Amino acid sequence: MTLLADAATNYVQFRVAQQRIKIARDNVHIQEGVLALVEDQYKVGINKVTELDVDQAKTVLEQTRSTIPALQIVLGQANDVLCILLGMPPHDLEAELGPGPDLNAEPLPSIPNWVAAGIPADLLRRRPDVRSAERQVAAQSAQVGVAEADLYPAIFVNGTLGYEAQDLSKLFESQSFMGSITPNFRWNILNYGRIANNVHLQQARTQELIATYQNQVLTAAQQVQTALRGFLRSREQAEYLARSVKAAVAASQVGVKQFKAGTVPFNTVFNLETTQVQQQDQLAVAQGNIALNLINVYRALGGGWQLRMQKEQCGTGSPAPIAPSPASTSEQLPPPRPTGE
Repeated sequence: MTLLADAATNYVQFRVAQQRIKIARDNVHIQEGVLALVEDQYKVGINKVTELDVDQAKTVLEQTRSTIPALQIVLGQANDVLCILLGMPPHDLEAELGPGPDLNAEPLPSIPNWVAAGIPADLLRRRPDVRSAERQVAAQSAQVGVAEADLYPAIFVNGTLGYEAQDLSKLFESQSFMGSITPNFRWNILNYGRIANNVHLQQARTQELIATYQNQVLTAAQQVQTALRGFLRSREQAEYLARSVKAAVAASQVGVKQFKAGTVPFNTVFNLETTQVQQQDQLAVAQGNIALNLINVYRALGGGWQLRMQKEQCGTGSPAPIAPSPASTSEQLPPPRPTGE
């Protein structure tokens, strides 16, 4: 599950980096056109364009260009890690994975709108680390019983059966059959203090493992809660940013038109273009965070439970479930109480 989650995480980062590079290049193309327009108006003295306006246009253009190499580094890192996770030497995966979705599309298609978490306590108990901690408590509980057994007397019987004869030819005759039964009694009463202390030791170890189990369950619940909250809030953030980007693009287009008409100064266009770049980049990151948090939910719940349940129940002749029962995406996830086995 860790390998699958890591591969999915780096795939998401790869796609998001591709989308952010496309956004940056598209804005560079737009800003190059604006810079050319400002320079032409400055040369002919239209709309009172000054050298400061030209410098501002160059600033926003070069600033946008400077983000592309940094994003290419992020893309390359995700690409190389993904190669290693897939068991192949690092190479460019873009030829195999493609350039990604179009510019105005989401970087990752088919992201669900909700998560069917089922019963949180039952899902958390399917995590391998939680199940391991639970079975360690059960095994240690048995050790307490073993230690307590030494406090009581033990009665056992030994015996032998066989044949015995001085003459080898008469070995298997009925008169040569012999046997013995010896009852025995043992009680380590003189070691009572040491045995009692060993019982206390095993009980203390059991309590320690119970505390470890409780902490493991609480940690698992925290991880699920954090991932679910991130999934829900990232989706809300992406919805707001999508509306913000739509408004920023429209405002930037209107600003350029008004600048051409001479009704607004270039400083207005400068601010609108800067806002557009920032909002588009933040939207791509937020859309990627939706998928990343969904992967974290899968990881925190010890994903793959459908496959494990299907194998277990098919082995017992019971019908296999199709999926966990859907539930609301509430952020409240109470941890299961330890059984103290």
